[in-house]
Amino acid sequence: MKYFPDPPQPQVPPVELLPLPTGKGGVGAAFTDDRAALTDDMTTAGEAQTAPAGSDDNSDAVVAGTNQPPPRSVEPAKCIDVRQPIANEFLESGNLEANSRRAYERSLRRFLGWSTVSFTEVTPRQVSQYRDWLESEPSARTGKPLARASVNQEVAALKVFFGWLSLHYPHHCPHNPTGQIKQRQVSTSSPDDISSAALDWIWSTLPELGETTVRDTLLVHLLSHGLRASEIVELNLASFDGEALFLSQTKNHSSRIVPLSRASILVMEQYLDWRRTQLALPLEPELPLVISLHVARVGQRLGYKGIYQAVER
Repeated sequence: MKYFPDPPQPQVPPVELLPLPTGKGGVGAAFTDDRAALTDDMTTAGEAQTAPAGSDDNSDAVVAGTNQPPPRSVEPAKCIDVRQPIANEFLESGNLEANSRRAYERSLRRFLGWSTVSFTEVTPRQVSQYRDWLESEPSARTGKPLARASVNQEVAALKVFFGWLSLHYPHHCPHNPTGQIKQRQVSTSSPDDISSAALDWIWSTLPELGETTVRDTLLVHLLSHGLRASEIVELNLASFDGEALFLSQTKNHSSRIVPLSRASILVMEQYLDWRRTQLALPLEPELPLVISLHVARVGQRLGYKGIYQAVER
């Protein structure tokens, strides 16, 4: 029993199927002809877009039998210069001091600018030609060729680099091209000592330096004991034991002890007392020995440039 009766069904008239004529001139033939014409139009349009302007139907812009353009020529891949990344790895791999790193970087940059071949293709003859070029080419800074001693430093830098390259990357340097290159003979002369009058003038000038007098007086005492500027930069308060300085890092990567004169020990004690009382700075063993007095860096380590500026002043 249904609670809801079915809706009344609409009365659909009967459908009569009529045969579609396919003969020539009929509706089916017209439809077939129109489809063929449409296909021809699309093909013609594709050829028109593919063919360059001003070309005819027989143009080479379209491959015979297809609507595809001819394959374009592919440029050969450019060779990647790996010399600079290898040079950067050399500069970062060695335990080089800041000044030595800058010197090696300058030497390698100059050589890579002169040479255009890969490291594998560098020959002893080219290294020799490069040395001759250094001796004849005017420097951009001075307008004169490099001195013979400077040329020897450039060649020495290349010797160290290619020795490292042949050891770590033998496929880039199967034969060290600098192995047979000898340095030029340089006439050696002992450096001139500072005259007594100049030393007296330096010592007499120190009290006139104002707020940097105590620090710069210690700096001159340290330099008078033969310490290099790079060694002074690395000194900490723990380096001084009351009588001598212990240098753990030297240019030759070896440690040494530098005894101080009685006058220099007295200057050191005055300097440390001045730091504690006048500057109110702690005297911890790991803190730098020679400090900067620049308003933005008071108490921080005095760098190489700061030592240069102090001595120049």
